[in-house]
Amino acid sequence: MDEQEFERRTDVIFGQIERALDAALSVAENDDLDYETQPGGVLEIETAGHGRIVIHRHVASQEIWVAAAAIGGFHFVWDGLDWLDTRSGRRLSACLNDLFIQAGVKIELSG
Repeated sequence: MDEQEFERRTDVIFGQIERALDAALSVAENDDLDYETQPGGVLEIETAGHGRIVIHRHVASQEIWVAAAAIGGFHFVWDGLDWLDTRSGRRLSACLNDLFIQAGVKIELSG
């Protein structure tokens, strides 16, 4: 995949994540949730008492990197159908759903 396709595919998944976060922010139970999009394709998500989740587009390796203080980091590659963890093969959406559950945030990513 070339750099433009990588950017397009990551734009899609980042848009889905941001829409899910916006929906979660509208729910009273998620009042300890905040996120900010940083330059360079970095999404920083703060959860009160549970730390930060950082999602980063790594253009050079064409991966999406996810880091969470409590459990470490993950690298996801596009397999032609979905973003999959390079070690476990788990889908990005499933991994993020688990991270949000652990952080006490009610959010649902599909895909």
